[in-house]
Amino acid sequence: MFWFGAQFNLASLLGLTGREEASVDIMKSVEYGLKNNHLAAGEWNQSFNAQLKTQTLLIEPGKDTPRFPPYLRYKSCWEYLVRIIGLQMDEDYFYIKPFKTFNFSLKNCELAGTNFTITVKQGWNKVKVNGKIINGEAKIDRSQKAITMDFIKECR
Repeated sequence: MFWFGAQFNLASLLGLTGREEASVDIMKSVEYGLKNNHLAAGEWNQSFNAQLKTQTLLIEPGKDTPRFPPYLRYKSCWEYLVRIIGLQMDEDYFYIKPFKTFNFSLKNCELAGTNFTITVKQGWNKVKVNGKIINGEAKIDRSQKAITMDFIKECR
């Protein structure tokens, strides 16, 4: 469990191939295993105590900076964020198709030079881009500097 980079990568791969349920299952397992020790986004001066709560390491009490920022674990974590958003891109367009399993949102998140605000409702079936409903996939021109996307669920 403690080397979870491979699990993040597997979850990302499953999400990319359309196996969202299996992907989310792996992520829930990782989250359960981490308890409240959030080393996924950075490895600070923390460890587990006997109650499985995080605590400061006694051998390095003043250290509060991430260790080894280029380490693959961090890439793996960001890859999963990209995957739940469903982000793919080419030279001209962003293609966004987020997971439908749960509600989530990002506010003012910069991806590839564009500022995104994205809100996703569980089971979404319609997409609004900058307030306008679009048909088909969310294909966005990369020349835009700011994009607001709402993935909404409309009753049919």
